[in-house]
Amino acid sequence: MTDGYRIDVSPWRICRQRVRSGCWAMREVFGRQEDILLRLGGEEFGIIFRSEDEEQAEEMTTRLLSVIEAIGAPAPDGPCDTVTVSAGLYLVEPGSGVDADHVYRRADEALYRAKSAGRACWQRASR
Repeated sequence: MTDGYRIDVSPWRICRQRVRSGCWAMREVFGRQEDILLRLGGEEFGIIFRSEDEEQAEEMTTRLLSVIEAIGAPAPDGPCDTVTVSAGLYLVEPGSGVDADHVYRRADEALYRAKSAGRACWQRASR
């Protein structure tokens, strides 16, 4: 009881557990010192990471989706039975001079293409 009102915190507890599970999974795949994880808001995150080549970047992104799926966290209000990840991947060449706003917009567009494609997948952003 708080100020005479009963507050059911169970939905918040479930949400926190999902976010923690997702953070753990991101650190499992992107746990190197130079990898940067960003919470963009709600349940949306950004990851800035270095890869040796395009193939490695794609493998790391695919692995993240697999690790999240393997957790099997229930998603009773979602389109799938368990929590899934959709991702937009934008590759930046070193020294390309592309600005952060451009990268963010393109990755965000790819993310929404992945969501439209049925979720639990990733799409590569156009340059």
